[in-house]
Amino acid sequence: MNIISADGSERMSLSNHPANEKFPDWSSGSVPEAWVLQQQFIYEAEQMPRTVGAVCDDAQASKGLAAYAEAAAPSGFLMYGPYRWFAPAKYVANFRLKAENIGLDDAVALIEVSAEQGNRSLMQTPIQARDFKHAGQYQEFQLVFSLAEQSNLEFRVHFLGKTGIWVDNVTISPVTVF
Repeated sequence: MNIISADGSERMSLSNHPANEKFPDWSSGSVPEAWVLQQQFIYEAEQMPRTVGAVCDDAQASKGLAAYAEAAAPSGFLMYGPYRWFAPAKYVANFRLKAENIGLDDAVALIEVSAEQGNRSLMQTPIQARDFKHAGQYQEFQLVFSLAEQSNLEFRVHFLGKTGIWVDNVTISPVTVF
């Protein structure tokens, strides 16, 4: 079984036996740092169970769909998932959100990166209504986090029930130092 770099230029063998292999264990090997720095992950709004809101059409969303909760909805997770494996590195998660009413003086959402099936928060920050530059327009909010060891991560947007919120996507990229 082999893995290939994102640009297809390098190949690395994961094993050396003839068995039909499935479900590799990424924890027992190592992935070159250059490959980690090439990876990018985008988690988009999708039809899935959520504790609040629904996925709806949105022409401003990157692929035409966004998770949306109206102001009258109860608080809960508007977007969460997936548990995806990430190698040790420093990352930036960009949460693309928009709000209906930016004139409030309250936190309207909480963005978070968590591990251990949501039981351990690695980084979180509240998003205030005043943090949005323009009502009804998408804006990116960043969380920078580091992993000392491999981990399955979840990216969550907790809706606080103050104003309508849309979540388009979450993009996770390694931080490169120049």
